[in-house]
Amino acid sequence: MITPLYEYSVLGRTIFVKDETKQDGGSFKIRGPKQFLSHYPSAKRVVTASSGNHGIGVCMAAMSCGVRAIVFLPKATPLQKIEKIQAAGGDVRFVGGGYEQALLAAKAYAETSGELLLPSYDHQLIIDGNRELFTEAFEQMACQVDAVCVPVGGGGCVSAAIEVCSGKNIDVVAAEYAPFFRIDRLALRSEADFIQTDYIGEPSTEGISIKTLGHLNKQIIRGCERLLPVQVSYDELVTACRCLYDTFGIVAELGACAGFAAAVSSMDAYDNLLCVVTGGNIDPQLHQSIVRKRN
Repeated sequence: MITPLYEYSVLGRTIFVKDETKQDGGSFKIRGPKQFLSHYPSAKRVVTASSGNHGIGVCMAAMSCGVRAIVFLPKATPLQKIEKIQAAGGDVRFVGGGYEQALLAAKAYAETSGELLLPSYDHQLIIDGNRELFTEAFEQMACQVDAVCVPVGGGGCVSAAIEVCSGKNIDVVAAEYAPFFRIDRLALRSEADFIQTDYIGEPSTEGISIKTLGHLNKQIIRGCERLLPVQVSYDELVTACRCLYDTFGIVAELGACAGFAAAVSSMDAYDNLLCVVTGGNIDPQLHQSIVRKRN
């Protein structure tokens, strides 16, 4: 579905806010699976790993095609996301650890069962589906932007932004959660694709608390000459979450606010920016505690 676009203006500078919390399933993560499954019309079952939103998107897309979805999830996945996956017909398999352990379990299951593995971000069809949100946003705007600001988890959203913005004189501001931020990881000045940390992130940051970048995503990022990696702190995510709610009534996950937080911190450098609020599957009580607690 086409999601809303809002304008946030300060001193003559504007952030265009693409609100993917209004997307089917509550996040942009349905776009990639729909594109993927359209290329596998004979599929009967798919296997995937997720930290939550991707699993919801996969199950909703699969249900519309009559496909069964098996979803490997970390045990710490928020209950709201688990319930949405199950409501969409997902067969949930819990795994200890984080997303990376869930991905290993999903790959192993797909290899032994022969079922089709549906990646979360490391596949061109997933990236192609994600591209739709940027082309859609550009069509909704009355002017060209100078920069696009997106959260970075595994790299699926930023890869789509890079591909859509290529040749358009637009910077791509890639916002990573500070505990997982590595210039080497994102700018790829080394070949390391895994952050060695046991930290799993604060509640509602699971979507960007990812230690890995997909191999294809690394290649796309490596080829982007206008990539600007930035880190966003927990406090910046909280402030962005409150601002989005106060200004537009957007109920967003903390991790999904990273693009807006990066856009706000980048306003001095650009006249017009686009940011994506990637998802809104947050526990209502947690969200209320965030927006009500003020310094």
